[in-house]
Amino acid sequence: MDKMHRQKVAEVEKLTQTVRELEEAVLAGGAAANAVRDYQRKVQEMNVILVTHKKCDPVFVDGMCFS
Repeated sequence: MDKMHRQKVAEVEKLTQTVRELEEAVLAGGAAANAVRDYQRKVQEMNVILVTHKKCDPVFVDGMCFS
């Protein structure tokens, strides 16, 4: 009985470690997804500025068009 108990405790400890590793992986994946969204947002903002620039007269400073 004692041997079986030790085996179960070892199994639970192993599963607990696996859960910790999975939690870390999920958090890392969430951080990566947030970074991707931030870069996508920045690219979108840059595209808006570029389109505005193309529609504008020659003077364009800090995202503002002066005609």
